[in-house]
Amino acid sequence: MSSNNTKLEQEQVAVLVVTYGDYSGLRQTVESILLQDYPIHEIVLSDDGSGNTFPEDAMELLKAAPCKVTIRQGEKNLGTTAHFNHIAKMVHSTYLKFMAAGDAFVSSTSLRELVTYARGQHTLVVCSNTAFCDKSLKNKYYEFPGKRRGKKLSSTRKRLFNLLAQENIISAVGVLFREEFFSQLGGFDETYRLLEDWPTWLRLVRTNYCIPFLNRVTCLHSAGGISTKNGNAYR
Repeated sequence: MSSNNTKLEQEQVAVLVVTYGDYSGLRQTVESILLQDYPIHEIVLSDDGSGNTFPEDAMELLKAAPCKVTIRQGEKNLGTTAHFNHIAKMVHSTYLKFMAAGDAFVSSTSLRELVTYARGQHTLVVCSNTAFCDKSLKNKYYEFPGKRRGKKLSSTRKRLFNLLAQENIISAVGVLFREEFFSQLGGFDETYRLLEDWPTWLRLVRTNYCIPFLNRVTCLHSAGGISTKNGNAYR
């Protein structure tokens, strides 16, 4: 292993899988996490108080994970933003990657690509392209933000803020956070119960952070969950 790869892998990553009752795609999510060639330091699987029981097939896979695994069943429903902040405090890694049950990394190198890209950026958040798919993740509908929208993320901060005020051009599914987003900036704004992503991008840009864009599809998103059943990424 090269010295560059060794240095890269010293930067620990936590993958946090968030759920609320629907575990139909959980196994495919866990499988894609365990296939990553970048060593994962911690995995958290957390349900936000649905009262449902995690399926045995996914639990058996996690038992064999070569890292620390935390399983959490919330006693009450916190809402998306508070849920994310709560489980972020449970981990001790340089980078945090959130995934919803049913989503998956597009390949075994996806996490490595995100971490490698993030290392070269002086910011708290980097984003990438996401492929929006059906529940099986086999049929792709479209990529978001796509090449055209992705180019807009290289705009000046003032212009980017104005663009983001008009539409959300960042896919939360393809984002990687540095731990400092939570320890220094306080994480997501809990005055919003469900909308964790769009206000976050506006706040980051307003406080002089850029949001660099990796023009690669790193994740597959299973459309039809809470975030997309009443709309899509363009609304």
